[in-house]
Amino acid sequence: MGLPGNPVASFVTFVYLAREAVLALAGAATEPFVAIPARSAFGYRKKAGRREYVRANLRRDAAGVLEAVKFPREGAGLLSSLIETDGLVELPEPTTRVESGDIVSFLPYSLLF
Repeated sequence: MGLPGNPVASFVTFVYLAREAVLALAGAATEPFVAIPARSAFGYRKKAGRREYVRANLRRDAAGVLEAVKFPREGAGLLSSLIETDGLVELPEPTTRVESGDIVSFLPYSLLF
């Protein structure tokens, strides 16, 4: 099995696989990630059957509602997309489309470590 070589895929793989192994080897208890529900401020399409993680920023709109704003460029090789965002929107396997206004699961980077 090969590991991903681009920065974003490597980061997500580390967070979900290697992090768990490192914590277990250190004798630390691991907690499941708890996503923050946020309103999508973007539209997105993906294939069914695979989980995807969209880099996004979390902000409050004028009414105080939390919104996830997608990073403007795509590509798993864009290290800047990790640096310039607050976290990941997790899109489960059955999801094929996200419309602006849908509620999505936001995982802040601060909770992933």
